[in-house]
Amino acid sequence: MENSLIISLLVRVVSVMKEQYSRSYLKQVIDKISRSLSASKERSFIISGLNGESQLGRKWKESSFYRGVSMPINALRKLLSYFWRKAEMQVRSSRIISAADYIFSNLFHYSLRSYGALFAALFATEAALWLVFQGYGLKGLVIRGFLMAVSISLVLLDIPVAALFKSSFVYAFAEKGFVDQFIPYDEGKAIRAARLPLILLAGVSLGLAAYILPIKLALMAAAAAFGVLLILWRYEIGVFLSAGFAALLPTTALYMLMLLTILSFAIRWAAGTLPKYRPTPIDALLVLFVIVLGYSTLTAYFVMDSLRVFLIHSLMLTFYFVLARTINTRYKLYLLVVLLVISASLTSLYGIYQYYGGAASTEAWVDTTMFQDIQSRVGSTFNNPNILGEYLIMMIPLALSLLWYKKKIIYKGVFVAMLGIMGICMLYTFSRGAWLGLMLAMVGFCIVRDKRLFALFLIALFIMPFVLPPSVMNRFTSIGNMQDTSSSYRMSILLGSLRMVQDYWLTGIGMGSEAFKAIYPKYSLAAAYAHHSHNIYIQVILEMGISGAVVFMTTLLVFVRATLAHQAKTRDAFLSSVMIAACTGIAGYLVQGLVENIWYNYRVLQTFWVVMAVGLCALNLSKEEVQQNG
Repeated sequence: MENSLIISLLVRVVSVMKEQYSRSYLKQVIDKISRSLSASKERSFIISGLNGESQLGRKWKESSFYRGVSMPINALRKLLSYFWRKAEMQVRSSRIISAADYIFSNLFHYSLRSYGALFAALFATEAALWLVFQGYGLKGLVIRGFLMAVSISLVLLDIPVAALFKSSFVYAFAEKGFVDQFIPYDEGKAIRAARLPLILLAGVSLGLAAYILPIKLALMAAAAAFGVLLILWRYEIGVFLSAGFAALLPTTALYMLMLLTILSFAIRWAAGTLPKYRPTPIDALLVLFVIVLGYSTLTAYFVMDSLRVFLIHSLMLTFYFVLARTINTRYKLYLLVVLLVISASLTSLYGIYQYYGGAASTEAWVDTTMFQDIQSRVGSTFNNPNILGEYLIMMIPLALSLLWYKKKIIYKGVFVAMLGIMGICMLYTFSRGAWLGLMLAMVGFCIVRDKRLFALFLIALFIMPFVLPPSVMNRFTSIGNMQDTSSSYRMSILLGSLRMVQDYWLTGIGMGSEAFKAIYPKYSLAAAYAHHSHNIYIQVILEMGISGAVVFMTTLLVFVRATLAHQAKTRDAFLSSVMIAACTGIAGYLVQGLVENIWYNYRVLQTFWVVMAVGLCALNLSKEEVQQNG
């Protein structure tokens, strides 16, 4: 017991904070605020929200802050709409823009003959140039001959593309995901090769580019150009790609994709073509959070480093607002959750491959003197087992929500397999904080969704020691053991960070690791060097001060209260399960935040805001469903 990390931490935190709090001005301020809140709780939309979810929305819409947030936004949109209308006629008269819109709107209606002519011209041009100027061996001839044969085969098929996959997932995604823009398939409509000269010219141009550029670079450039045009054409595509596949994308590529998506969204917002949107209380809290972030940046010890982090946070939160406005139908929400679960399954598969393929992390993440039976830990695309664990905590409840919702055996089998893959990968992270967070998330989901599931969870918990490898059980039972170098290292950092909080709790030191690395050594104990405090709550106070911590925790409380209060009112099992999964996943994620700075990796930070948006979108859709059903 004396070596317990948790007990030692609690004792130290309580003793330090109690002493400082009892003789601080903060106690006097909090006492005054408490008395003020007690006297005005009927007027406070936050307190009303914690006492009743239905009161929160009404109080919020009646508040002066709501009007203050809405008025400048609406005024800006009207101003931009005025200038947009002035330029709209010229934009629409552009032949290039009109042609691009026509091409993308009819992608499913072009005949296979048109695509065959395009690819035949491309491969013929590239092959001819290589023969004349370079020459190549038998392998190159065979490959190009095969590609030409496929292209000619397509030329012989004079049917629309949509006829091949009318019942497929891709077609359903286009039709239901973009119901207001997508042109549905018509059996009698097929755009054939009426513009054959233009198609052949495009093919020849692409073939010339393929010859001049290296083949990989040419393919990447063509795919990037097509993707940019596609997202500018329909910003929703960028929303699904950015939110659904963040774990599989490089961080820089994710930033660029989100920026492009936000730009495409902003164009439509300025034009006034988007449905009217009323800000919610959580939207207001997030705006306030951005303001606190901005103030923290201006007062930071290292302004440029803090500014970099501020821009990243602002990008993530802006994308959150775009996502919240995009997911306005039940099908779009279902599609996004499925994409998130598929992405998590692929990420987990790669982690399992790392473990058995010998590509996993080695001694850098393992105390080899205490855990000699653990040879490696997997980090998958995150290159860090603890960060991978944070990500999987939020994804596994979403997969469980799909398993609960789907009734057909084949779908249940698919989602059971995905859950198994993610569960195995979670074990191979050997992240004890992630294991505890996931256990809390699973317990919460079972209790709220159906108490009978909790009995199954207890049975599984009882069986686990008999089926899990000894390395996993040894790692799990070491939780709180101060003889482990990882535990003692974190304890030292946490205690040193608490000493920093005593001096910087009011305004913080600014965001980013530079300020922490510069100031922390003055307060450090045994662990003299660290990039962060290994605790998200302490880290928020250190970076943004007490105001940032208050806004952050208030946002989480309002989110959990609103979603959990409403999930019991809806009759839609999918929406209810998604709200529970989002809440419990975030709760488990925050539990790991007790021993990790869970915002250190920005792809996981983006996933955190995506999961919050998923829960709130389910909440909004369930409100509509409840109103329709009376």
